[in-house]
Amino acid sequence: MKRPLVFSFAVFCLAAVAQVAAAPVFVMKATTTNVPERIDLPEADAQAILNDAAEYPNEAPEAVACQKEDTYDATLDATYRLLCVRVQLAPGQEGLLVMGTGDYRGETDAPFWLFRKNQLVLKVRADEVNLLSQMSGGMQMIEAVHGKQQVERFAFNGRRYLKVGSSS
Repeated sequence: MKRPLVFSFAVFCLAAVAQVAAAPVFVMKATTTNVPERIDLPEADAQAILNDAAEYPNEAPEAVACQKEDTYDATLDATYRLLCVRVQLAPGQEGLLVMGTGDYRGETDAPFWLFRKNQLVLKVRADEVNLLSQMSGGMQMIEAVHGKQQVERFAFNGRRYLKVGSSS
């Protein structure tokens, strides 16, 4: 049985609206090599990164710091350098998106930490992190892209971001 043309067009329009509603408003890729400005990493945020056992299974560095460009050189000192950028999570709600550089990076991925009011609200290792226009819990939803096919979606629950879905 053929579907009426109007029904098919309506389904197409709904699909298009869903894609637009979830369009990225900010993208940070693991291959990013510089950011617009150097940001002082708040002490609480730095401590959360230093306490990340997944990134430091043996021993954490002495310190971490944000930089403007990815110019990591392990011979310089024991400070791991990060790329940090301020992001709008909602109107009037700023966050700090931090990406590991240098030895932190894998072949195509990197660790990303997202802080809101000096609280770690998301940690993910991905090829890129997208802040979406779609909102949940008063904050923008987030996608973590892994390779060309896998996407994880995160929603804010009032305290932190939780994984709400994935696709391959």
